[in-house]
Amino acid sequence: MNSVQLSFSNFFNDAERSVNPLCRMEAMTGGFRFQTANTPESVNALWSYAYEDVLVNAELVIKLAEEKNLTTHVAVAKILSAYVYLTLVDIFGDVPQAEALQAPQGNFNPRASTGEEVYRHAIQLLTEAKAELAKTGTDAGAALSRDNFYGGNRARWNALANSLELKAWLNFRMFNATEANPKITTLLTSDLIDTEAENFTYKYGTAIVPVSQHPV
Repeated sequence: MNSVQLSFSNFFNDAERSVNPLCRMEAMTGGFRFQTANTPESVNALWSYAYEDVLVNAELVIKLAEEKNLTTHVAVAKILSAYVYLTLVDIFGDVPQAEALQAPQGNFNPRASTGEEVYRHAIQLLTEAKAELAKTGTDAGAALSRDNFYGGNRARWNALANSLELKAWLNFRMFNATEANPKITTLLTSDLIDTEAENFTYKYGTAIVPVSQHPV
């Protein structure tokens, strides 16, 4: 879980660096237009952070945590996985999902799932995560003691899951507005990120030899 959280922060930072110049939030200093400022190699790290680090390790966390009834661990791994899949679709369009993460079985060239398929998978992960977070008492299992985002606060993770699902359905309207609109209406009445304490930020340490230090 420690690796998943740190790798996710790397994925987020790399995704931000990749797209900010394209939407003019930062200067496109590598070239004056997309064709000269970006190459396939420029997103190699982003792709690796997504599949080799976050998604692969999250799958392992989910498997091990389910065996030990660590529901917060399961929920967090699924939420972070959903975030990665949604982001990959937003950047690349169709990406591997259904056949991804199967290299040990010999599938080293997975087909790309459609953006709609990946979005549906991510929404399902968020639904499953919220079901885990809804468990209480002994059913919830042990707490997530090392959580660099929310300090193990399950309510804040649930607010993130709702917010991500709302974002997903808003984009999903491009595929199927009839299906998405009632989901959006329902989610607008749910617990969303609406306070500073619920902001989804990776908390770096400030000590000279911290548990987690900002890379800059």
